[in-house]
Amino acid sequence: MIRRVETIEQLLWYVILLGFFLIIGNLFRNRLLGEYRYLAIFSAVQIVQNLFLLWMYSAHRDLYHLAYAFTSPPVWLTYILVVLELYNIALQKYEGIAKLSRKVFHVFLGIAIVTSLVTLLPEVHPSFKTMENLVELSRVERGIVSSLVFFLLMITGFLLWFPVKLTRNAVAHTGFCVVFFLTIAAGLFFRDSTGTDATRLVSTISLGMAALCLPAWAFALSAAGETIAVTSRQSLAPDQERVLRQQLDGFNDALLRSSRK
Repeated sequence: MIRRVETIEQLLWYVILLGFFLIIGNLFRNRLLGEYRYLAIFSAVQIVQNLFLLWMYSAHRDLYHLAYAFTSPPVWLTYILVVLELYNIALQKYEGIAKLSRKVFHVFLGIAIVTSLVTLLPEVHPSFKTMENLVELSRVERGIVSSLVFFLLMITGFLLWFPVKLTRNAVAHTGFCVVFFLTIAAGLFFRDSTGTDATRLVSTISLGMAALCLPAWAFALSAAGETIAVTSRQSLAPDQERVLRQQLDGFNDALLRSSRK
């Protein structure tokens, strides 16, 4: 049974690798690397990490955890860059709101990382006590990913409330970002709270979600999608849309004036 699960995980791992290659290839083919450069960097770093970890898992399994710990921080950095890039894309017409959001993002991320190092919510399962270094690593990763999910949900709520004009690519990119990072956050939460007995199950489910998400993410971004404009909140009466746009423009202008003082 364990070998069968390992085989399924390895197959999912290869699908995930294919997904990251597809994202880079599709961005290059559609000349979208300039618009989504950090998504491309994120995918490239993931490819390098996953190829290295696959090799370590088959050749030096006893050192796999050390390899994971060594390669994780660069991956976390790309997480942050992708979310910041998404904010820039979604809020490019609202400079005042974008500036405030980035400032709050940096402060909140720093607080989350520090907090994750000094407290455990939920309490880490006792079965992890023999892996203290990885537990510390998991705390930091959970703090970073939780912060990113919080801000992704904020930007999603903003786009669902205000009728913001976006490209079809930006809408798809936002949606897949939310799904991808929610999957990571949920996996970290359940892994740390249930212990090593559930690690295999959580890992398989997380890999499966990523394997479904990444190829779809790749094919959702197209050259045509960069020229097609859509409204993030649809089915609004003209009067409602006009009022919300006025509120949004007024808030953005007020933030711009405040930042220039």
